[in-house]
Amino acid sequence: MKTLLLRKWSVVAVAGVWLGGCGGAPVADTKPAADKPADAPADKPKEEAPKPAEAPPEAPKEAAPADKPAEKPAEAAPAADPAKPADAATPTDGKEPKKDDVLADDKPADIKYPTSPAEVLLAEGVAMLAENNLSDAQQRLINATKQDPKSATAWYNLALCQYRLGQDDDAIASAKQAVTLNATFSKASILLSVLHLRKGEPQLALTVINDALAKRSDDVMLIGAKARAQVATGDHENAVKTCIDGLRRDPSNPEIMRYLSEAYLGLGRDGLAKLALTRAYGIYMDDAEKAKDAPADAPNKKQYEVRIAQGGGSWRGIGSEALVRDAGLAHIFYLYGRFSMRDEDWETARDHFKKAVGYRVDYAEAWNNLGICWIVARKGEEAVEAINKALENQPKFLEARINLGSAWRVTKDPDRANKAKVAYEAALAQDSKRPEILFNLAILYLENKTTDMATDEARFVKAIEYFNAYKEMRGAALEGKELESFKKYLSDAEIFLKQEQTKRVNAEKASKEAEEDKKKKEADKAAKEAEDAKKKAEEDEAARKKAEEEAAKKPPETAPTPPPDGGTPPSDGGTPPAPPPDSGTPPPSSPAPEKKEETPPPAPPPEAPKPEPSKPPESDKKEEKPPEPPPAPAPEPAPPPPPDGGGSKPDEPPPPPPP
Repeated sequence: MKTLLLRKWSVVAVAGVWLGGCGGAPVADTKPAADKPADAPADKPKEEAPKPAEAPPEAPKEAAPADKPAEKPAEAAPAADPAKPADAATPTDGKEPKKDDVLADDKPADIKYPTSPAEVLLAEGVAMLAENNLSDAQQRLINATKQDPKSATAWYNLALCQYRLGQDDDAIASAKQAVTLNATFSKASILLSVLHLRKGEPQLALTVINDALAKRSDDVMLIGAKARAQVATGDHENAVKTCIDGLRRDPSNPEIMRYLSEAYLGLGRDGLAKLALTRAYGIYMDDAEKAKDAPADAPNKKQYEVRIAQGGGSWRGIGSEALVRDAGLAHIFYLYGRFSMRDEDWETARDHFKKAVGYRVDYAEAWNNLGICWIVARKGEEAVEAINKALENQPKFLEARINLGSAWRVTKDPDRANKAKVAYEAALAQDSKRPEILFNLAILYLENKTTDMATDEARFVKAIEYFNAYKEMRGAALEGKELESFKKYLSDAEIFLKQEQTKRVNAEKASKEAEEDKKKKEADKAAKEAEDAKKKAEEDEAARKKAEEEAAKKPPETAPTPPPDGGTPPSDGGTPPAPPPDSGTPPPSSPAPEKKEETPPPAPPPEAPKPEPSKPPESDKKEEKPPEPPPAPAPEPAPPPPPDGGGSKPDEPPPPPPP
């Protein structure tokens, strides 16, 4: 809720609505007029052409006062967004014009018998301007000024075309050239004044009109332009006096009544302001339209038709022409909308602005304020559409660009924050001295995440930077409720920043502790592994040494002697008895020997256990040696062979052969 309240102050009251200023942009509300042909009937009523002086703009303060204008308008490339066309110019002879000298609103096609190439180019340019073909119109009009550099009419229409293209500096140069060529050219002076208002130079605008009035003091159009410039400078009391002077000369001039309403509005006299505005409204209305649109207290008089029938004339003041009805109604409903905005009756204001753009579709100020009403209603999509319409018709409308950023913020677009940032930054590039742009950027970063800010802490820092820049730019003007609201927002930003910084510090601390704990665990694990490896190495070294000691104590083994015939030694390791020599003759038979006690063969030695390499033998066990085989028995003499020469195999083995 607080955000919305401050947004009303910053976006609506400051950026969108200049209640103390003046209303619509310079308007060319109908077809531009050309020089009136000499054979035109004198009694033909004149519809007034759209005049840039008739609708005071909601002037953006977007640039410093211009330097000396260029002598010739630059042949700039056309921009994309037009304002509405205006009429052609007045005579260039420097004399006070007669009634027939005032430009009519006949179509350029009515110009007959042009006498020079410059006039042909001028007629074509004015026709294209009426058709909103701004690029071709600009080229034709530039060529017309080249063909006839002393044609104030050509320079005036070129300035009007450049104004609609958003080429304000070029338009000022062209309008100054027109005024220089014809000091009594009221419309050129009024256009130049409006261009200065558009650039936020109200004092220059007032100077231009005062110079023109010095030559044409009875020109009601110039009197009205002076009142508008006085409203823009904030001199509301003198603006009221100027309007009263103009109404003495032209009592039914609705534009002067509108300026009077704005002057009373600036003085805070809302009742008189509404009365003057209702009086102006009644001049345009007939019975049918009054019943449809008019406020309840609007008078039912057909004074507009009276003005059309009478035309412009010296009895109302030189240059006082019948104003275009739709443009006049657009201005009036625009002011009604501003009254409602001042009362914070946003729904009624929205209805008034809708009527204003209905009467004049290129009314940039009305589109902008309609967008503000949609912003307050939280209708972001409708607000974006309305404000883009304002920028289409007035590309350098700074307030509209600021409000476009606020409109994006209340849309449902998922990328709304970044689109709002783009709009605000474009406005800041256009005018870096507007404090409300800084304020809106601060609010944007305070409330939204954007792609250019990686963390919440970063965006809060950015918000505080913009808040401080805004405070420095406003200086002593920041006071009262505005100052209190500002302090609340700045305090919120600082609290949020502190919270994010605390989170970051805690997170960094926790991360550092976790990292240290991880490193400690890794170090402990490495130390344990190193200790285990060292212990195992020590055990392996001790086992190796033990095995070497045991091996050193063990006697070396003797290899067995192979038998003479190359036989295989017995498996028990003993020495077998040598076989008897092979004589090829059986031994002689001998008598049976006496029976002797047979000696059992020696038992084979037990098999020695195999040593285990990893387990040293126990020290307390004695090494067992295999038993030595018993000595072989001494050979006995062979008995005599038996008589029959046969014999049997002796029971005992034969004696070993002699060595």
